[in-house]
Amino acid sequence: MKIVGIVGGVASGKSTAAGMLKEHGASVIDADEIGHQILRDPENIQALIERWGSDVVDPRGEIDRQRLAAIVFPDNGNREALEFLEQLTHPQIKNHVLDEITRLQAAGVRLVVLDAALLLEAGWNSICKKIVFIDASSEVRKKHAAKRQWTEQELFRRESQQLSPEEKRSAADIVIPNCGSEDSLRREISRVWDSLIGSDMAD
Repeated sequence: MKIVGIVGGVASGKSTAAGMLKEHGASVIDADEIGHQILRDPENIQALIERWGSDVVDPRGEIDRQRLAAIVFPDNGNREALEFLEQLTHPQIKNHVLDEITRLQAAGVRLVVLDAALLLEAGWNSICKKIVFIDASSEVRKKHAAKRQWTEQELFRRESQQLSPEEKRSAADIVIPNCGSEDSLRREISRVWDSLIGSDMAD
């Protein structure tokens, strides 16, 4: 089984690209979605309440992700808050990712795409055969961020907590341009699919 990591700047279209790779037959592990599941764990909810108070939960008793984002990505930066969240959740996310890889390998899956915002920062590139970088301009990323109802300042705050797009690009084996058109991105995905699944990816 081959594991391909997918990276890019914030709001570059990584998850869209991962979905297109899934259309070709890849299995996708979405580390961000795993992170959302982990934040629903009662013990983790309690840990965040103890750290930041009950305002961090919504009326249903679940973590208010917008409120949490405001705490860990404030205008003036708050590395201590972000480090606390990462130390709480990252080991749990990694365990879930490794469990899912084991399950998919047992099922005979040929290609797994690992979609994780902090893939390089967390060192998960060590388990990947190839790294794919989704190359989107700042203007494209701003448009994608706006669809998520993020301001440009919110985009900047999140980007400031990650490796720069240039650093991610330099770590990649394959670069896929994303001009903002889904049809164009889909063509680029089709272009590289054979090289991802082919003999150069042999175990």
